[in-house]
Amino acid sequence: MEDLPVGCKICFFKWLSSRGNLCRAAKGFQVKGQEEKVYLLKKALYGLKQAPRAWYSRIDEHLQSLGFVKSPSEATLYVKGIDANLIEVSVYVDDLLVTGSNEKLVKQNHDGVFISQKKYAKEILNKFHMKDCKRTNTPMNQKEKFSKDDGAEKVDESQYRSLIGCLMYLIATRPDIMFSVSLLSRFMHCASEVHFQAAKRIYNRILFSALDPEFFFMVLKKQDVIAQSTAETEYVAANATVNQAIWIRKILADLHMKQKEPTHIHVDNQAAITISNGSVFHDKTKHFKIKLYHLREEQKDGEVKLLYLQTEDQIADVLTKALPKARFETLRSKIGLCNY
Repeated sequence: MEDLPVGCKICFFKWLSSRGNLCRAAKGFQVKGQEEKVYLLKKALYGLKQAPRAWYSRIDEHLQSLGFVKSPSEATLYVKGIDANLIEVSVYVDDLLVTGSNEKLVKQNHDGVFISQKKYAKEILNKFHMKDCKRTNTPMNQKEKFSKDDGAEKVDESQYRSLIGCLMYLIATRPDIMFSVSLLSRFMHCASEVHFQAAKRIYNRILFSALDPEFFFMVLKKQDVIAQSTAETEYVAANATVNQAIWIRKILADLHMKQKEPTHIHVDNQAAITISNGSVFHDKTKHFKIKLYHLREEQKDGEVKLLYLQTEDQIADVLTKALPKARFETLRSKIGLCNY
């Protein structure tokens, strides 16, 4: 398929707001004797909470008037036609991405995607006076332990927050630093020299890689249940992954690309896979929340299939823990990260 990005200029100014807003006249525009007078704002200006909704309502109406059908699974995805004449439009704020199966319908100057934030990386290295830093093998020392009260000298919290904030923005193209940044972000209010030096270590890596995407979804968050075994931990994580897989399958069906085979979910815990296959280990699983059994149903229906994967081959580990150099380099290459 060919891709064509489209941007809508000052779209919020062009569309009427769904509801009127009252505002005071700006200084210099007040009418003498009527300084307390308020005005009805008809336009959906940037900054108003109604503005995005007004824009979406208008673009939604326009696209559907052109014959596009909105995806039931994703409200910002529109599809028109089928097979050889398929056109898809994805809306993201005031930007649109148009793609299709017919080159005559959509044009594009290049046929690949290579994402890099090298310019941004250089800017933040200059900002924190680290442009001459030496490269490190991994973003975090595998044996590093952090705590709120480590006895080290405290650092400027605003500078530390800025340091971590810049790294968070960089995660989009550098998923290999996601775990390290997420861990250090927990100490925004009590940062010490130990945390600061660990953050600087991450900066020693950011200038040397870019992303050639081979995946399109990643998340790092604490589980909302206290697991009582490693099998339960893996099962909970697998269940969350299955939810995402089912959503993607629905979108593909909306794009007339319905999947006939189950989506493979790779898990490095045999017990978790056994639990997903049926009523076993009842004494150890009877406390599971009902929502977790959704995984079993989807596997029974043939939507997904859990497969065992050796721990050393589990790509997700590069996103969830500090690793030794050799394994870190191997896994980061598998998710599409490459050196400049």
